[in-house]
Amino acid sequence: MKYEIKLAAFEGPLDLLLHLIEKNRIDIYDIPMAELTQQYMDYIEESKEFKIEIAAEFLVMAAKLMYIKSRIILPKAKPVVEGSETDSADVLDDPRDELVKRLLEYQHFQKVSKVLTSMLSDEERFVKRAPLRLSQKVLPPQNLSVDKLFRAFITAITVNEEPVIPEVLVSSEVFHVKDKIESILSQLEKHEEIKLSEAVMTNSAGEKIAAFLALLELVKRQKIKVKQVIPFSEISITMNKLAEV
Repeated sequence: MKYEIKLAAFEGPLDLLLHLIEKNRIDIYDIPMAELTQQYMDYIEESKEFKIEIAAEFLVMAAKLMYIKSRIILPKAKPVVEGSETDSADVLDDPRDELVKRLLEYQHFQKVSKVLTSMLSDEERFVKRAPLRLSQKVLPPQNLSVDKLFRAFITAITVNEEPVIPEVLVSSEVFHVKDKIESILSQLEKHEEIKLSEAVMTNSAGEKIAAFLALLELVKRQKIKVKQVIPFSEISITMNKLAEV
């Protein structure tokens, strides 16, 4: 059967485990496996969308949690013979140690990742440039007297008057859509058909915009018809004779 589980909020099973530990304020060095395993399984069961490439990691972690939980529940084995080669320390190891170690490492890498991401965000605001090669032909001034240095210093610290920007003597031209409508209709009265480039033929950006808006208004009023034979070819403009009738 097809089923889906949504785990988009977490990058991996360790991310989900850390979320559950922080959410419930669990001591990472003393994890209650029964509670953590139950919450982990509940989260997977309650999820709705499932991506197969992500699911394998989460299901493997669920199996590991169940395995650790079962090892804690079962009674701990004792050494068969006292002083034998069997290491009793291996028998008494906490089953949670490996999981705790992985969680601490993952938590450390998360902190480093945040620092690197912050550094990247700060660096994106700057543009670096390769160092310029200084000209070796220009040498510093030599044989300067104290008097000349003093006068140069006085000149450098003298406050000059702020430059005054003159007022604009020539104002920019203003183009009206109404005037362009009359101009286009006048052209169409002389010629049955004109090209779009002829209607907006000007070097002024403002005049081109006014002419284009005039064309849109004439099309909206159904005063003119525009057509294009093939894509990217010249657009032609004609009077809409039906509108005149």
